Amino acid sequence: MRQRIASVIVLFNPEDMVIKTIQSLAKEGVGVVVVVNAATEDMLQKISQIQGVVVIDNGSNIGLAKALNLGIVCALEKLGARLVALFDQDSIPPPRLLSELSSEFIDAQLPNLACLGPRLLDIKLASASYVENNYQSSTSMPRSIPTSGSVISREAFYAVGPMREDFFIDGIDHEWCFRAYSKGFVVKVSDRAEMIHNMGDLGVNFFGQFKPIHRSPIRHYYIIRNTLYLIKVSYVPITWKITEILKTIRRFVAYLFVSIDSASSLRLMLLGMLDGISGRLGALDDLHPGVLKK
Repeated sequence: MRQRIASVIVLFNPEDMVIKTIQSLAKEGVGVVVVVNAATEDMLQKISQIQGVVVIDNGSNIGLAKALNLGIVCALEKLGARLVALFDQDSIPPPRLLSELSSEFIDAQLPNLACLGPRLLDIKLASASYVENNYQSSTSMPRSIPTSGSVISREAFYAVGPMREDFFIDGIDHEWCFRAYSKGFVVKVSDRAEMIHNMGDLGVNFFGQFKPIHRSPIRHYYIIRNTLYLIKVSYVPITWKITEILKTIRRFVAYLFVSIDSASSLRLMLLGMLDGISGRLGALDDLHPGVLKK
C-alpha cells in the first residue's frame, strides 16, 4: 500500500532511548525504516518486534550518508512513500510530527520544495536553533537545514540525487541542500513544527551564545575535511564559504580544548585539512588505514 510519508532512522551504537523514538514514529501509523550501522543483538531484537518497522542491518558502519540512501530508497520503493522523514538516533520527535510535516509540505503548494524541516531545539539548552548564516531572506527559507527531522519528497530525491556517500558523515545536509538549490529547488523550515535534538556532545558559551560542539577527534576530522571540500564546490553560496572559513579557524582552536583526546584531534584535523583541500573523501579508515590506532 502506498503511503504519504514514511520515516528513516539511522543507528550507530544507540542508547536504549532510541526504542521509544522508533515506537513513537511507528505509532503514527506509517512505515519506519531502521538502518543499522552498529547495534547490539538485544537492540536489534527489540526493534524488529515493533510493528511496522523494516530493519536494514548493514553489519558494519557504512557511514551516515550511505545508510540514509539505503533507507530512503527502501521507503520510496518498498513502502511506496511520497515523502520521507529522516531522523538521527538522538532526535526526539514529538507526537504527530510526521503528520504535521507532511500536511505542511503539501499545504505549501510549492512544486519545487525539496525538503522541509522542523525547528530544532537542542536538548542541552532548548533555545539553540539554526545558525544565523543559514538563513536567506526569511527565517523560514534557509539555505540548508539539518538532516534530522527533515522531510524529502520523492521527486526531489530522484532529481537532486542521493546523499554524498563519500562524505561519510558531517556536511551531508549542507551539500544536499545546496545541490537542491542549484537544480531549482528550495528548502524550508517549518512554520508549525519543532523537535528536540541533541546537536553535539556538549554546549559551550561563546561570547554569550550557546554553541553545540563535538568532542570526538574522528568527528573533528570529518567536520574539518568536508567543510574545506565544500568551500571549493561551485554551487555552494559564497557567503556560506566565507562564514565557514572563519568558523573552521574557530573550530580548530575550540576542538583542542574540548576534545576527549587533544593530540588525536590535532593530528586528525591536520589530516582533514589536507584531505579536504586535495579532495580526498571517503571513510577515514579506508583513506588512512591504521590511523585510528596510533
